[in-house]
Amino acid sequence: PMAWHAYFVSPQRTLANPSYECFISAASLNTLTTNINQSPRRVTSPDPPGWPRESWNATEPAIVVIDNEVIDIQMRHHGSRYRRDPGRSSYKWLFPRYHRFQGRNNIFITDKGDEHVSGHGIFAAAGLPTSRVRYVDLYLNNNARLVRLEQEEMDDTLAERWAREQAAMYPGTPQEDVGEFFKSQGVIPGEVGEGPYGVGNCQLLDPRPPYWPEVNRYEWTYGLQMHAWKGHLALQDLLNGLWAARGDSPLSPNPNVPALRAFLESHFDVDTTLNYIALRNWNSPWDNATQNFFLWRRANGRWAMLPWDFDAEFGDAAKSIYWDEQTN
Repeated sequence: PMAWHAYFVSPQRTLANPSYECFISAASLNTLTTNINQSPRRVTSPDPPGWPRESWNATEPAIVVIDNEVIDIQMRHHGSRYRRDPGRSSYKWLFPRYHRFQGRNNIFITDKGDEHVSGHGIFAAAGLPTSRVRYVDLYLNNNARLVRLEQEEMDDTLAERWAREQAAMYPGTPQEDVGEFFKSQGVIPGEVGEGPYGVGNCQLLDPRPPYWPEVNRYEWTYGLQMHAWKGHLALQDLLNGLWAARGDSPLSPNPNVPALRAFLESHFDVDTTLNYIALRNWNSPWDNATQNFFLWRRANGRWAMLPWDFDAEFGDAAKSIYWDEQTN
């Protein structure tokens, strides 16, 4: 697709990690910093309406060299609304359609550590779709070596890879079709506003007239990672049905247990969901109630949950497994 081609000779290195060179202009780095340091960060003023800010996920052109191959990419800083910071040197790299990286549209190159290696490894061992991770060495412009964790995006490419592996592991079983991952990226309870974003703990989100109908608030609070054309009506129906069965509210929990049990059994992959809950809580999490998880709508229409972001987990064995739910 390009009239010109590039060639780069990587320095000889003897370290075990894969080595990546990344080149980006000072002007682009300055733009990326400006993009994420607006106030408020993800939306524009005034709020309401609090329109989602386009610059929050905006990218800049860069070049990466992987295995002596030069690739044009787009990149941006990576991190949540609370932790996206240039000082972390965590990035999302987006590859062009004509030059995928190992079949992927994008990857994360992050400052994550061993808890993420262990966390994703545990869920993979349990047979759940989750990111593959590995340590790599990043050389950004003239900067010194940075050890970073390469991480897959939770998207249709990952889901297809997982389905192939599961079918190969259990010969004779059909390969599962790709469902949908909805990423919880909500705000912490008690925060005022932030446009369409709400608390992402599966509580009902009221409309914010005249700007944000109910379904739009779910669209922004639970980002759909694939099949965007399907929209969020299925998710909205799920949560409406869940709270109708419960017959209570988040601030006054007193669920109708028989009705709730019947709803969960008819709408959820209960075993898979229980596996998620058991493993996640064994990790001693602290920030997985209002963000950092996925609702997974499997191809058969049943729902489950999947993990994201294991920051500082495995570090507080004495904590109650219900701490995050009760605190947030």
